[in-house]
Amino acid sequence: NNGFIIPFKNLPKILTKLVFIKACVATKKGNKDGTTELAHKFKPFFIAGKAKASEWCKKYNAIPYNEGGERRRMLKEMFGAIGENVSVGDNFVCGFGTNIFVGSNVSINMNCTFIDCNRITIGSNVLIAPCVHLTTATHPVELADRLVPNHDVGDDGYFCRTYALPITIGNGCWIGANVVILPGVTIGD
Repeated sequence: NNGFIIPFKNLPKILTKLVFIKACVATKKGNKDGTTELAHKFKPFFIAGKAKASEWCKKYNAIPYNEGGERRRMLKEMFGAIGENVSVGDNFVCGFGTNIFVGSNVSINMNCTFIDCNRITIGSNVLIAPCVHLTTATHPVELADRLVPNHDVGDDGYFCRTYALPITIGNGCWIGANVVILPGVTIGD
């Protein structure tokens, strides 16, 4: 391997089971092995899910920070699950929202981005500082593996392959400012 970068052809067996279709987004249903099935990025469910999350983020971020009740109502509406005493700061961005599962006593500070093409699980008693990025989506490292074979530039499909792996942040963790957590990472517990 090349240090920490493993060529796609040498990825563990779990990743070779991924289904690649021109481009991707995770369906809400994950596989038993923790991978996520991928679908064409222009499928109606993808467009609808991204549009819903985009509109939700605009509305959520327009609510004054001191209106905690309304913010909590909106978090319950969008997230997959949310515990008690959860705060999500201003300028929050998510890919879908429905793949985010948060425990109790959680503070997510301002300017955080959660790309939840796969499940993001955050335990209880967790602090997430400003400008943290959690991204479940990634691409094969090797160019030949990343590009969609015979892609037609005029096609509405995406030119590269993408897949998504879950992220888990365990109970009692503190994630410092400007941290980027990559696909498949588990911290704590």
